Amino acid sequence: MFDVTDKEKQVFTGFVNQLVKWSKGGETPTNGNQDTAYYLNLQKERLQKKGLRLQYDLRERENFEVHGTTKRSNKYTCTMAWQSFFKKTSIFQGNKRIYQHKDNELVYGIVTSMNQSEMTGEETYVCPNCGGVSTINQLFKGCPYCETRFTMEDLYPKVTNHFFLRDYGQNEKEMKAMTIKYVLIGMVICCIIMLFLGLMDTMKGREFNLSSRIFKGCLIGGFYGLLAVPLSLFFGILKDAIKTLPILSRTTGTKKKITEILSAYDNTFSYDHFVSRVLALLKMIVYSYDRTDMPAYDKPEKGPDYSDIVESVYRGAMALKNHTVENGYCYLELEVIMVDLCLKGGRIKRVEESFFMVICKNIEKPENFGFSIKKVQCKGCGASFDATRIKHCPHCRSEYELKEDDWVVLSIWRQ
Repeated sequence: MFDVTDKEKQVFTGFVNQLVKWSKGGETPTNGNQDTAYYLNLQKERLQKKGLRLQYDLRERENFEVHGTTKRSNKYTCTMAWQSFFKKTSIFQGNKRIYQHKDNELVYGIVTSMNQSEMTGEETYVCPNCGGVSTINQLFKGCPYCETRFTMEDLYPKVTNHFFLRDYGQNEKEMKAMTIKYVLIGMVICCIIMLFLGLMDTMKGREFNLSSRIFKGCLIGGFYGLLAVPLSLFFGILKDAIKTLPILSRTTGTKKKITEILSAYDNTFSYDHFVSRVLALLKMIVYSYDRTDMPAYDKPEKGPDYSDIVESVYRGAMALKNHTVENGYCYLELEVIMVDLCLKGGRIKRVEESFFMVICKNIEKPENFGFSIKKVQCKGCGASFDATRIKHCPHCRSEYELKEDDWVVLSIWRQ
């Protein structure tokens, strides 16, 4: 189960470090795929337009190493890697901090690799540097358009999805510190109560033994402090479990259903890779201001206003609401549960909300090679352009329909 390779650990930990640096003004993580880089750039633009600055601070916790689970399809190997950190998320407006959230959190990352045994080197790929289309073998020798050279490590593996979830685990040091804290608090409270009762006895003319009262207060308070440690952990988990039950009732079985539907048309289907693509589409739309020329959003209008969202994090749950297959196109209605940080009235509010999406793809065509379709060759004039950012060729204005090659969003709304 826990079979993360050294290479996957390196990619994951590298991405986490790059993500922290990105939040502090650094470059976009190079260990993330093109979709990840795109929506992180859109998010940074959103923050800058609002005069905000997001910052992550992560501190490794003792005895919490990188773990993960690996699932292999005919085409992709996806490893869900995770590590526990003490994570502090801060949002600044100028030099003023307007939001802070601190907790022990698991940082998850989906490390996606292409199964090399399935590759011949003659598959076409878009040069990540200039957008020219050539074979992988050509890219290894040097892009024929911009002469950039690539190695397999430059293309694969990449982190295709990341999110954060609260971690209830405690290491020995943390448990000891928590126990001491609760015991001391219990002793102080009980000693104060004992002293108060002693003063009441004195007022009634009864004998008051200070040392005896303090001893009893420390003894009783220490006992209740020790008792409070497991109770605090239990009720914390119970509280979140109660909140999670409605989510589980809606999402249970989704992975199996989607896999059965799409594997019937594509024997290389990977559910983890699919989820990564769905989340990338969602974040592209959420962080974008103008979607009128965005291929991933197959609508002529600008679309719903999500400009209040400055941070959107996957809750780790997705539900299939409905699906149809018509004329070679598959339509899926999904509910994706996110935790968002929203700017409202000059204040940041943390809300859990659902996004409902109807997505579509031509399932009669085999899935394109690679992680995402970022740059393509125009079928009208042959020019290469960025088909993630614009759907019309800037040279001949021919429209590129992304749903012929990849998933696109037909409609989206939040609840």
